[in-house]
Amino acid sequence: GHPVLNGITEVEFIDTPFQDVTDFLSDLHGISIRVTGDFDQPIKHQPINLQASDLPLYLVLEIATETVGARWGILGQTVVIASPKDFPLWEKAMADHRRAQVTITRLNLAGNPLAQKLQQPAECEFVGTPLREALAFLAEAQHVNVAFWGGGLSDKVNWISNVPFGELLTLILAERDLSWETDGFVIL
Repeated sequence: GHPVLNGITEVEFIDTPFQDVTDFLSDLHGISIRVTGDFDQPIKHQPINLQASDLPLYLVLEIATETVGARWGILGQTVVIASPKDFPLWEKAMADHRRAQVTITRLNLAGNPLAQKLQQPAECEFVGTPLREALAFLAEAQHVNVAFWGGGLSDKVNWISNVPFGELLTLILAERDLSWETDGFVIL
């Protein structure tokens, strides 16, 4: 798990909307928290009541997400919150991310410069941006070649983030049940 998840948290949430809870925890612990898909709409205003001190962040997340009927997991530096129906998709994305970390390590050991690019922070703010434009922007910003085929290029991307490029690719593509890989030169 992520070391921040063991960080001790003191909270006093009294009828606090779930969105405010996740924003507070994100700011307090310096970790990205993402409520996925359309699931944020039905749960963002649900009230959370929790008063506690000396609880690790992972327990606060467990209690808050259980209260709104959600599940959570960690993908790189991002806490992903999803509906129970969508969570298997995110478990797959978390496994994809672990495999990608192995690929990045192999590229790094081989001295391939793509490894460093995949590990560099990729700052973005996409609001209703077509997937094709989002991928083109990221490829240009990171100075890499991205080849993409298949459907979904006009799907709208909504991400505001500053996480490593490889992680960001996984997060954006996972919402569409897609993944990425590399041949060492091009990200596919």
